[in-house]
Amino acid sequence: MKRDARLFSPLVLILIAALQCVGIQQVIAADKESGDLIRNLHNLRIQSYFAINAYYNFSAAQGDKALLADINEASAEVQTLLDATVALPAAKNYAKQLGQIKTEWKTLGQQLKMNIGDILKTGFPDLRLVDDMARQNQTFNQLILELDDKAKTELGVTLPDRIAKIRESAISLSLMMTKYSARSTSNVSQIFQGSMNDKGIDVIAAEYEASFAIVKAAATGNPKAEKIVTSILAKWNFIRGSYINYNENNVNYVVNLYSTRIILALLELEGVLDA
Repeated sequence: MKRDARLFSPLVLILIAALQCVGIQQVIAADKESGDLIRNLHNLRIQSYFAINAYYNFSAAQGDKALLADINEASAEVQTLLDATVALPAAKNYAKQLGQIKTEWKTLGQQLKMNIGDILKTGFPDLRLVDDMARQNQTFNQLILELDDKAKTELGVTLPDRIAKIRESAISLSLMMTKYSARSTSNVSQIFQGSMNDKGIDVIAAEYEASFAIVKAAATGNPKAEKIVTSILAKWNFIRGSYINYNENNVNYVVNLYSTRIILALLELEGVLDA
């Protein structure tokens, strides 16, 4: 009997260890799925701003095909992200909210198409429809933000401060760029400026710098991250004056180019600091 007990004990230990391993793997998988949901929600906001921003520039360029392609690419990415998000296991309890977000995106997509059609037909935007589109994008983003907060709380997702600040920086810059393009491409842009965000561009720029200062500190000691940060700072310093002093430095193409590159660099930096 004692010999059987001695043989049984190691088997029990092995079984317990195996079950613990499975449990740990399940926790890791659940954490990844939750993280994927939150990441997708963040990227949805970025891509929606990319689409609206491209439209503003398209409206001023009288149907530039490259800018039209930018609108379509960002719009397609939003749809792809939405479909991928709905399919995530972590999203199963948020079907209602995601359904509403998809509905709002469908409306926004239709408004984009109507506004693009106006440019192609007449060469000019219908400012009322552009205002509706800007407000719709605000609604779309607000719903995503609300779901983001809810999911983080219920799924127990707490982003490391460095990652949270990278994402805050990317959102701030996306919003700044879009507002800047709206102002640069319309003589009556004040009609729909408030539709995107009531904060001035200079205020958002200050928020961006505050967030990025934390990101910069987090990158210290990581050579690859430091290199990306240095590149971001160089680009930001080149366009900062345009955001802070809009009336003094109005070069929309350069602002768009460098802002987009910074946002993409922030995405790369997140991968490096989250490794």
